Amino acid sequence: MAEDAPWKGLLSINIISGKSLMVGDLTSSDPYTICTVHHTATGENICRRVGNYKTRVVQRSLNPEWKEVFELPVDLPPGVLHIRFKVWDRDVGRKSDFLGRATLDLKRNSDQLGKNDITLLLEARPGKKDKIKSGQIHVSVNLDPNATPKTSNQYAIYEHLTTGLARTLSSNEKPRVYSTYRIQMFNVETTFGDKKQGWNQKYDAAQKIFGDSVSSSTLRTTIRLQHNNLYGSPSSKGIIKSGEQFPALVNNGILGQKPRFFTYALMDRELFFSETGAAFFSDFTSKHAMHACVNEHVRYAGEFHFSKTDKGTYKLVIDNNSGTFGPDPNDLPRLQRIFQLNFPGLEVDVRDFKDPLLKKVKDEFDNSPFIK
Repeated sequence: MAEDAPWKGLLSINIISGKSLMVGDLTSSDPYTICTVHHTATGENICRRVGNYKTRVVQRSLNPEWKEVFELPVDLPPGVLHIRFKVWDRDVGRKSDFLGRATLDLKRNSDQLGKNDITLLLEARPGKKDKIKSGQIHVSVNLDPNATPKTSNQYAIYEHLTTGLARTLSSNEKPRVYSTYRIQMFNVETTFGDKKQGWNQKYDAAQKIFGDSVSSSTLRTTIRLQHNNLYGSPSSKGIIKSGEQFPALVNNGILGQKPRFFTYALMDRELFFSETGAAFFSDFTSKHAMHACVNEHVRYAGEFHFSKTDKGTYKLVIDNNSGTFGPDPNDLPRLQRIFQLNFPGLEVDVRDFKDPLLKKVKDEFDNSPFIK
């Protein structure tokens, strides 16, 4: 295998077990592992995050067995993969205790790629004078260039009912649960590189939020509180394991018995979104700023909906309709690539928000009868 071959296919990381871990709570630990994957392209010094995964917690064990496989579709240029493992002891109601870390640096011709069991010694954080070894972690890494594309994006759904209920009733919408959604996203930094979308300085509403005035600062605090409230305690969690499960997560875009548009903000590691026209969200100054937790930059933002194809499946139609951030339409192909990599098999159609088809579809959605 040539050292400078690209990384393309399905990367599988099996987080097998830990051994002789540090004691975090009196006599034992409740360990879990966070695995992050970074990539440095040949000839570059920039290390970009590709994806991350968090295992379940194993209760009261210094020799935990996780046996969890993190599957990540990759399409990366030649270079080095840096796979980093951090082991933590979960403490309920308190910050988790750090138990150790290890890094596996792989080139395409590495003998460790495809090995069934790799033993890594856990060390203290960099900068610690003693660098004490604190147990081991056992993993394996494999790249299958011919594998059927899969995904393992973790998601969380946050359901809301009481806030905005009076407005909901006055708008002739039936009372129902309104939700915000957070989905883990991979390959964002490697696809967009240094390109980020800053807030739109030509947009009055964005100036009111991101300006230098005292009122802007107060408004940012309010929006940040909105974000924390709407993305606080999840009502449900899970993993999207195939492309078609993304539209299924929102009932193929049918909410409240009607087809809906969704407002989204794509960040480095996550996608945040909610229903666009829901009366529940009418009091929010900027849904895009709220989803982005008033960060001045996003990777992309806009709206999306799902459209039924002739095959009876659903395709994602996604755009750049965000006055707050004004995303560059030239980056729509990058946006398309992100969703194709994260949801293999899902048909992804990207469009500029000025596309007359989008307005036609939105008008049809707004005027559509309730679906029985």
